[in-house]
Amino acid sequence: MAIIRRLKTLVDKSKSLTTKEIEYCVAKIFSINKNIIVPNISYGAHVHECDMFILNKFGYVTEVEIKISLSDLKKDLEKKHHHESNRIERLFFAIPAWMKEYKDLIPSQAGIILIYDIYESKSKGNYEYLRLPKPNKNAHKFTLEEQLNVARLGCLRIWNYKKKIVDLKKELKLKGDNDGK
Repeated sequence: MAIIRRLKTLVDKSKSLTTKEIEYCVAKIFSINKNIIVPNISYGAHVHECDMFILNKFGYVTEVEIKISLSDLKKDLEKKHHHESNRIERLFFAIPAWMKEYKDLIPSQAGIILIYDIYESKSKGNYEYLRLPKPNKNAHKFTLEEQLNVARLGCLRIWNYKKKIVDLKKELKLKGDNDGK
């Protein structure tokens, strides 16, 4: 039985997830229909850099830190802010399921979401909560003005992604034209 578990762990490790895939899964978990979810906030919200910044309808923030490798997780330990801020009510780490064995490297106040292969259909979904976060009782509610600013930052992301799509289409079209010559 131990051999089978070890083989399963090795197979799981070979299914590496990208940051974008985990971002997409986290957005589904926290519902884009109910929350303002902005990836990669590093300015404008008066907090440290957040991989996923989730603002709920009551004005409170959940941060989701995404880690896709052990080295990425270890590097996070060097951050000076230690994911502590009175602007953030809850903290989660979203990690590929194979990283479960490294849960002790994740801050004790943080919840842990295990993400499975997002393309695989599972009866209970493509994720599970390994641990729930300890809420920050000192977290401050974002004012309406601050909430609108976060929404604005999210909208900026949309236009940056659209530009990337347009640029990629242009590059592919030019490459296609050159292939025919």
